[in-house]
Amino acid sequence: MGHAEWDEIDKKDSEIGCPFKTVEDVLSFDPLTEYKLPDIDIITTRFKNRFKEAEELFTDAVVTGGRYNSLFSACIRTFGWDMFLTSVPGNEEKFDRILEGFFKIT
Repeated sequence: MGHAEWDEIDKKDSEIGCPFKTVEDVLSFDPLTEYKLPDIDIITTRFKNRFKEAEELFTDAVVTGGRYNSLFSACIRTFGWDMFLTSVPGNEEKFDRILEGFFKIT
């Protein structure tokens, strides 16, 4: 979380960078336009299938399902630590629109 390294079988990609260069870049971002609202039927089917697969694979385990996702982890994943932490102070009302978008998606 919050870093731009990619690792697949010990390969690193340090060329990945944050597309947000300024606070205004962050404040003009609209999560709903970029990511769209998820289709509830598709998500429900996906979670049911994964839950069933996990129960079949791990017969002696309790399968809790789901995943943890928060408004803050969405911001960190989207903007990176630096741009997230730099963009909020003094811009709370503008940033609230972004949080509302992530809230609706989540």
